[in-house]
Amino acid sequence: MKKTQMINYLKRLIFILLLCSGCDKIEDLLTFEVRDTTTFTIPSITGINSPIEIPVPPIESSSSEDFENNNTEAALVKDVILKELSLEIIDPEDKGFGFIKSIEIYISTKDEAEVMLASKYNIPVDQGNTLVLDPSGAKLDLYLKSDLYNLRTSVQVKEIPGRDITVEAGMTFRVTVDPL
Repeated sequence: MKKTQMINYLKRLIFILLLCSGCDKIEDLLTFEVRDTTTFTIPSITGINSPIEIPVPPIESSSSEDFENNNTEAALVKDVILKELSLEIIDPEDKGFGFIKSIEIYISTKDEAEVMLASKYNIPVDQGNTLVLDPSGAKLDLYLKSDLYNLRTSVQVKEIPGRDITVEAGMTFRVTVDPL
């Protein structure tokens, strides 16, 4: 009898170990990315060292389509974080981000309060035309479940740009769903 109990105990232990070792693989199966892009313009009349707010049109999120493509729905989303937010100057092509001292980007919806999405401080003078911001780590579930969200950009410049600068923002969100 004791031998049977020991065998059953070992079977359960092996099952639990196998289950736990597969948790990362299961998490990978329940995780996918949502990508959105938008453009905004840094005006040439920007003042030095004073943060300016740059209007960004509301963004129609592609998340509903991405949820459907990944065989899920918004109600099953349990965790969304910003994986990456990169900026690229698209006009003029020869301009770099060295004229910017700092940048902060915030996200909000009509129902959810504004939270910081990403930022970058102390940008080097020789920064090229691409800039990767530091994600805030904020939990973004409710923002990405919304069909429409808003971004607010606050920029502090080191020098007046001389002309309007068009920037494309590319955002990658990591989405994890709960199958239960």
